[in-house]
Amino acid sequence: MARLPNRGAKALWPLAAVLALLFAVVLADNRDRSGRAADQGAPDLAMQPVIAAARGPEVRFVLAEQDLFVTPPRETPSRTPNGTIAEWRLYLVRGDGDSELLLQTRRQITRLRWTPGTIWTTFSSPAIGYLPTDPLPGPATTGLMRFIITPAGVLRKDFVLEGRQILPRFSSAGSQIAFQFIRLSGTRSPVYVLDGDRALELDGLGSAVYPFSWTPDGSGLLVMEEADGRLQGPLHLVPRSGGSTTIVAPTGHRPADWSPNGAWLVHMADDSVFVFDRNAGASRLIASNVRGLWPAPRWSDDGRYLLLSGQIVSVDTWGVETLPIAAERILHSTLSPDGQYVLFNEDPILPPLGDPSCPRPAYLYNLRTKELRQLSDCAQSLTAFLKWLSSGRVLLVYPACWYCGPDAYRVKLLDVWSGELQPLTDGLEYEASAVISPDGARLLVTGNRLRLYSSEGSLLREMVPPEGVFVHRAAWSPDGGMFAYVTGPRWFLLPMPDLP
Repeated sequence: MARLPNRGAKALWPLAAVLALLFAVVLADNRDRSGRAADQGAPDLAMQPVIAAARGPEVRFVLAEQDLFVTPPRETPSRTPNGTIAEWRLYLVRGDGDSELLLQTRRQITRLRWTPGTIWTTFSSPAIGYLPTDPLPGPATTGLMRFIITPAGVLRKDFVLEGRQILPRFSSAGSQIAFQFIRLSGTRSPVYVLDGDRALELDGLGSAVYPFSWTPDGSGLLVMEEADGRLQGPLHLVPRSGGSTTIVAPTGHRPADWSPNGAWLVHMADDSVFVFDRNAGASRLIASNVRGLWPAPRWSDDGRYLLLSGQIVSVDTWGVETLPIAAERILHSTLSPDGQYVLFNEDPILPPLGDPSCPRPAYLYNLRTKELRQLSDCAQSLTAFLKWLSSGRVLLVYPACWYCGPDAYRVKLLDVWSGELQPLTDGLEYEASAVISPDGARLLVTGNRLRLYSSEGSLLREMVPPEGVFVHRAAWSPDGGMFAYVTGPRWFLLPMPDLP
């Protein structure tokens, strides 16, 4: 399953770029695996156990109300801009069946994830968009809701935390979940790993760590220590079953992405790109003097290639192919499923290479013949997030503004060979995004309504919410036979830009 764009990335990638600058410091000697001076006699963190039972009353697990309608009496309700109390709903669709209501709540549903047999949502009460700077008028909570899908029905359990916001990390292979939460005071909690109905606390890594991602098989969690008040400490790989951590990279490195098979982790420092080999337990430098490291390096779907900004790396040889346009000009890129073509576009803040009156084009580069072809003319713009689908078409997600809010997007589908560009949304829509089915054959498009498309662009069905209600999120079951979606009010406080 894949979602475009990643909701955290698409709304906050300028912030990520700033954080990347904060993370970039002088490389420490990789032999000093703790990231501290060797002569200080610091303990070897690679030998310390890091999983311990949770301590204290911060994490509470409570049985859910059996009713579908959740109105927590102690929590502060969220209100829409017109003053009415906001409400969110979670629906389940089995095959070609009707929408089945799973939950109706005044808690803002902030995330939706489907792991084998289980739907997970995170919530914030009151809604994050309405958290005031002054003291809250009442209690605030955050947490997880777990919905277990069984032949007999759906069972729900709530994991409630006294805080403002939860920051979960889900594994791609199963139900492994790590999380932090923001306390009412604004400070971050420790990192917890959910084990059934227990929370296990990460311990032994220092006073503050931040969870980044699970390995694809869910066997390990990548975390970074905080050093000198910033997230710039060593990268640790923590085994889910407990035991000893492995230092993946020293202070000053920042992680990017695991390969699909989990064998390699790409990480960066300044303008250099490294790959950590889990089997060998060591990193290798694969590219230096890399410019324009936005977006961060990404793997191809089959794991055979690594996409850098302006470069393609073959895993078989670790050879680097440089694209014919400067890396700092490239906004986004995507690799064809057969690994022969790269599609990329231009950064909209830079002067265009061609006619200044033309929208930014996209370019198709043949890695075998070295042929470069411009895909669009002055009649259309392809300045968007890009994802090549198995059907041969490319999914494009256009933000309302590349350097500002709100969370509004257009979604389109491009036939690379004919140049036909098909809209999948009605222009700009709040919360618009696209969720690709596990087999790559279908798309769920959110926004003003929920639309189910084939990967060729045929509309298969749609669900239309009441007026003033948007489809915020959608998720496929791992086998692609069912999907779930969340509806709710417009909660962004910023006005919608008046754009075509």
